[in-house]
Amino acid sequence: MKYFAIPALLLTILFSGEASAWYVTIHDEPEDSERKNGIIFPLTNNTSRDIELVYGWVYRYEAENPKDLYLVSNPHVPGIKVTPGPHKPGEKALYWFEVPPYHIKPDKYGILIYDASIRFSRF
Repeated sequence: MKYFAIPALLLTILFSGEASAWYVTIHDEPEDSERKNGIIFPLTNNTSRDIELVYGWVYRYEAENPKDLYLVSNPHVPGIKVTPGPHKPGEKALYWFEVPPYHIKPDKYGILIYDASIRFSRF
């Protein structure tokens, strides 16, 4: 039973229009033309503190068969913030997650971010 709950939770997070974790809101991925050895996701900071690092699991899936998910990123490597300046509360920022070139395909991508995988600034 526990093996069914994990994919169901993941599918809920990936396929809702704007999936929300407690600390960040994950928006839809930008256009395909912006993929350069990675995927860019816009994230909104829903906390009262500045975000320093975000670790995420990027998954690839096909539109015809959305239940087949492929982990395409290293979840131990944080996303690189593309938007300049600190990621302040209530603001949206772009984060680039590295994906090997052989996984960059014209498929759909989703990201899973746990609340524990966000590191906040100390200042």
